[in-house]
Amino acid sequence: MAITSAISETALAQTLNLTDQDVLLVISNSGESKQILKQEKIAKQRGLTIIAITNRNDSPISLAADFQLTTAVRPPLLQSTYYYSRLAAMTVIEALFLLMIAKQPARSAKIKRHEELIADTKI
Repeated sequence: MAITSAISETALAQTLNLTDQDVLLVISNSGESKQILKQEKIAKQRGLTIIAITNRNDSPISLAADFQLTTAVRPPLLQSTYYYSRLAAMTVIEALFLLMIAKQPARSAKIKRHEELIADTKI
C-alpha cells in the first residue's frame, strides 16, 4: 500500500500515521527542502526506514535517510523548469516498483488481472 501527497502539510500528517513497519520515500532534486527534512525527523522518531531520491548524495535529505538513491541529471538546455529531475526520479520509482513486484508473484497476478479487466476499455 502506498500513499502520497505533494502538499507538505498532508505528507507530514501521513507520516504521523505510519508505523515502524512502513517505509518513507522522499524525493527532492536539491535535497534541501525544509519540509522534507522535518518529515524525515518525524519519521526517524517513529522508527521508520527512510529512502531518499535526490540529485545530490551529499544533501541534507540524503544524509538523513537510511538509504539514498542519487539520480544523475544534467541541467536542461532549452527549459528552465525541473521536469528533467522529475523524469529521473520517476524512473527510479518505476524500477523499485518492478523489483518489488518481481518478488511477489501473488501481487503480480493481481496486477495482471486488473490489466485484463480494463483492457476492453482500449481500442
